[in-house]
Amino acid sequence: MERDKVFSFIFQFPAFPRSLSHNIHKLLKTIATMYKHTNNKARTPCPKCKKGSYLQGRSLTVHMNQCEVADVKLSDTFDYVEQNKKRCNNDSHLTQTLHQRKKSIQKDMNTPHSDGTTKQFTHLYQKPSIHKLVQYSTNPDYSQYVQAEEEIEFNSSINVQPDNNITMNQDIQYLNNIVPFENKYQMKYRVKLPPIILYQIDLEHMIRSHRSLDLSLHDKINAVVERHSWYGMNMSESALYSRKALLKVLTKVFNLHESKPTIVRVPVSMNTSHASVAVFNVKARILSILHDENLMQPQNFAKDYDIFTGKSTVEITHYDEVHTGYQFEIARSHWCKNDPDAFPVPLIAFYDKTHVDLFGSLSCSPFIVWPSFFNINCRRKKEFSRVLGYVPNLGYGKGKSNREPSHVKLQDEHNCLRQITKQLIMINKKGGIATMVMGRKVNLKVWLHIITGDNSGHNDLVGHFNGSGKTNHPYRDCTCSFEDLDDPDPMCVLVTPDYIEEARAVPGGLQSISKKDIKNCLRDVPMADLLCSYLGITPSEMLHVLGSGILKYMFEVACEIVGENKSKSKEKDALDTLHQMICHVGRRQSEKDFPRTSVRNGLLDG
Repeated sequence: MERDKVFSFIFQFPAFPRSLSHNIHKLLKTIATMYKHTNNKARTPCPKCKKGSYLQGRSLTVHMNQCEVADVKLSDTFDYVEQNKKRCNNDSHLTQTLHQRKKSIQKDMNTPHSDGTTKQFTHLYQKPSIHKLVQYSTNPDYSQYVQAEEEIEFNSSINVQPDNNITMNQDIQYLNNIVPFENKYQMKYRVKLPPIILYQIDLEHMIRSHRSLDLSLHDKINAVVERHSWYGMNMSESALYSRKALLKVLTKVFNLHESKPTIVRVPVSMNTSHASVAVFNVKARILSILHDENLMQPQNFAKDYDIFTGKSTVEITHYDEVHTGYQFEIARSHWCKNDPDAFPVPLIAFYDKTHVDLFGSLSCSPFIVWPSFFNINCRRKKEFSRVLGYVPNLGYGKGKSNREPSHVKLQDEHNCLRQITKQLIMINKKGGIATMVMGRKVNLKVWLHIITGDNSGHNDLVGHFNGSGKTNHPYRDCTCSFEDLDDPDPMCVLVTPDYIEEARAVPGGLQSISKKDIKNCLRDVPMADLLCSYLGITPSEMLHVLGSGILKYMFEVACEIVGENKSKSKEKDALDTLHQMICHVGRRQSEKDFPRTSVRNGLLDG
């Protein structure tokens, strides 16, 4: 009937060619077939909200992308058994490409959900994390996740009664009785875990939420918990302290009030701002070493050294420990004199800039000391050292365009260090520190014997120019010029604090001797060198003088002997290969203290 109406409508136009009637008949037949197929197509409600009537195709997909009732895979609602696998014009038989699936998943992942889970539309869905599995383990609404014990909570405010019937053997037996799935690629979501496993899952997640931690930290924490559980510790009966509260309790119990640093506000940048300097009590720091019975043991002292008199017990025939040096006896005789109760405490200090991040902004300069009467093996351990203060990064937030003069910047650093060194001056003015050491009443005589560090740091401590050979006096403790430094028998004129003060009185005098106009923080501090003071206890260290100095030039000369610039590359490569072979053979050493060799660079690279 419908076909006759169409034909009568078409043929009423006289110009219409009747030769197309056969093709139009086939087209109308195809349209009728598609219309019949569409009407007979089964319509189903939404499997999530159980509402509506949709075809199993695009219309149902669009609705389920916006439906947030439940997490159901859309692929589970399709029935592809009766679908024709041949290509046709019906949209219900068209599948999404991988690019379309990716965009659909990303769009849904960016959409906020109230339950915190990720919707699963295809086989590319995102699986929940272990932390989410632990959180959903106690919620009955999430039955598709881990089923755990209902009484297990990770909230510290809830008092959970322990189940004494659960033992380690039962947990191991339970885990061993788990029957694996036949399909090894199928993940398991319905698992009932014992409380000890849930605790370790939560612990591991908490550790992994912090960066740059050792992988063995999980095992170490478990070892601590297990060790103290054998001692009768019950966490359900005792409250745990926070870190800040624990420090307060320990400070009170062990009387560590004097070990806490004091933050001193020091004016810097011409009194336009202040720097916060952490300063420790020097007297308390020194006594913490001398009153420690574990440190004050005879095997820890220097060989052939009497700690109560500061003298050697045998005749000194060669240089060994600090007390065998020439300057030690001079300093001991001056500061201890003939006092029978004098206990010499010569300190070896270290001062250099260090940083705790990759960019250098979190940097500071610690001032660390060691008593020199300990042997060299003990002085290498941190237990025998004490920090007297920290100088902050005074250049933080200031770029290279900072217009402050160099002597102003250096004076700010010395003002901060003065908060530490002035305590040594006060101890000396009071005649020392009266105390008991190893059951004997003594009077401590403290002085700085040596200050270690690099050349740049030492130049800053004495106020010398960091200019190498471009200055009038390249080295800080003498008046030799750059041309005189290679003299095997130099006639040096030593620089003293009095010499610097005389040059200060002359216009341009400090610049002529390569010194900066500052008030030195080491002025009047008791030191080992009575003549040159701080200029005589800051020796050059071997790394920059030899490792980055003379040895570097030796390799450059050796490279020029083989061939100038880039010439004779074949011979130079043969030398580098020989160097690698020697280093490889040198690693096979029976001596444990043999230095480690390195082939990071070529032999002639310096």
